[in-house]
Amino acid sequence: MLGSHITGSVWYLLAIERNDRCWRDACKGVEICQTQFLYCGSSNKRVPNYDEWRNISMSVLKTNCFIGDDNSPFNYGIFSQAIESNIVASIDFFLS
Repeated sequence: MLGSHITGSVWYLLAIERNDRCWRDACKGVEICQTQFLYCGSSNKRVPNYDEWRNISMSVLKTNCFIGDDNSPFNYGIFSQAIESNIVASIDFFLS
Protein backbone atom coordinates (compact mmCIF):
# COMPACT_ATOMS: atom_id res chain seq x y z
CA MET A 1 0.00 0.00 0.00
CA LEU A 2 2.86 2.37 0.74
CA GLY A 3 4.17 1.81 -2.77
CA SER A 4 0.90 2.98 -4.30
CA HIS A 5 1.02 6.17 -2.23
CA ILE A 6 4.57 6.86 -3.34
CA THR A 7 3.70 6.17 -6.98
CA GLY A 8 0.67 8.46 -6.78
CA SER A 9 2.71 11.23 -5.18
CA VAL A 10 5.39 11.03 -7.84
CA TRP A 11 2.75 11.03 -10.61
CA TYR A 12 1.12 14.11 -9.04
CA LEU A 13 4.45 15.97 -8.81
CA LEU A 14 5.30 15.09 -12.41
CA ALA A 15 1.90 16.43 -13.53
CA ILE A 16 2.68 19.71 -11.76
CA GLU A 17 6.09 19.79 -13.45
CA ARG A 18 4.47 19.24 -16.86
CA ASN A 19 2.12 22.17 -16.26
CA ASP A 20 5.08 24.28 -15.15
CA ARG A 21 6.94 23.37 -18.37
CA CYS A 22 4.04 24.68 -20.43
CA TRP A 23 4.03 27.95 -18.48
CA ARG A 24 7.78 28.36 -18.98
CA ASP A 25 7.49 27.68 -22.71
CA ALA A 26 4.64 30.19 -23.00
CA CYS A 27 6.69 32.76 -21.11
CA LYS A 28 9.63 32.33 -23.49
CA GLY A 29 7.37 33.39 -26.34
CA VAL A 30 6.57 36.77 -24.76
CA GLU A 31 9.25 39.44 -24.71
CA ILE A 32 8.20 41.09 -21.44
CA CYS A 33 7.86 37.84 -19.48
CA GLN A 34 10.44 36.65 -17.00
CA THR A 35 10.07 33.19 -15.48
CA GLN A 36 10.07 34.65 -11.97
CA PHE A 37 6.73 36.26 -12.87
CA LEU A 38 5.14 32.80 -12.94
CA TYR A 39 5.64 32.13 -9.24
CA CYS A 40 4.47 33.61 -5.96
CA GLY A 41 6.49 36.38 -4.43
CA SER A 42 6.02 40.00 -3.52
CA SER A 43 9.40 40.92 -5.01
CA ASN A 44 7.88 40.68 -8.51
CA LYS A 45 6.11 43.99 -7.99
CA ARG A 46 9.46 45.78 -8.17
CA VAL A 47 10.62 44.08 -11.37
CA PRO A 48 10.29 46.02 -14.64
CA ASN A 49 7.47 44.82 -16.94
CA TYR A 50 5.66 42.96 -14.15
CA ASP A 51 2.53 45.11 -14.35
CA GLU A 52 2.36 44.67 -18.12
CA TRP A 53 2.82 40.90 -17.76
CA ARG A 54 0.11 40.73 -15.10
CA ASN A 55 -2.32 42.34 -17.53
CA ILE A 56 -1.70 39.80 -20.31
CA SER A 57 -0.64 36.69 -18.37
CA MET A 58 -4.03 34.95 -18.31
CA SER A 59 -4.54 35.30 -22.05
CA VAL A 60 -0.97 34.13 -22.81
CA LEU A 61 -1.24 31.08 -20.56
CA LYS A 62 -4.75 30.17 -21.72
CA THR A 63 -3.74 30.46 -25.38
CA ASN A 64 -0.55 28.42 -25.04
CA CYS A 65 -1.44 25.96 -22.28
CA PHE A 66 -5.12 25.14 -22.75
CA ILE A 67 -6.12 21.52 -22.90
CA GLY A 68 -9.27 20.25 -24.46
CA ASP A 69 -8.64 18.35 -27.65
CA ASP A 70 -5.90 16.77 -29.74
CA ASN A 71 -5.07 20.16 -31.28
CA SER A 72 -3.88 21.68 -28.01
CA PRO A 73 -0.68 23.70 -28.48
CA PHE A 74 1.14 21.81 -25.70
CA ASN A 75 1.36 18.03 -25.30
CA TYR A 76 0.80 17.07 -21.67
CA GLY A 77 1.18 13.38 -22.46
CA ILE A 78 -0.02 10.98 -19.75
CA PHE A 79 -0.74 13.96 -17.50
CA SER A 80 -3.49 15.40 -19.73
CA GLN A 81 -6.27 14.04 -17.56
CA ALA A 82 -4.71 15.45 -14.38
CA ILE A 83 -4.30 18.89 -15.94
CA GLU A 84 -7.78 18.87 -17.45
CA SER A 85 -9.44 17.90 -14.16
CA ASN A 86 -7.56 20.70 -12.32
CA ILE A 87 -6.26 18.41 -9.58
CA VAL A 88 -2.87 20.11 -9.89
CA ALA A 89 -4.32 23.60 -9.48
CA SER A 90 -6.18 25.39 -6.77
CA ILE A 91 -7.68 28.84 -6.68
CA ASP A 92 -8.07 28.82 -2.91
CA PHE A 93 -5.58 26.55 -1.18
CA PHE A 94 -7.43 26.50 2.13
CA LEU A 95 -10.60 25.13 0.52
CA SER A 96 -8.71 22.25 -1.10
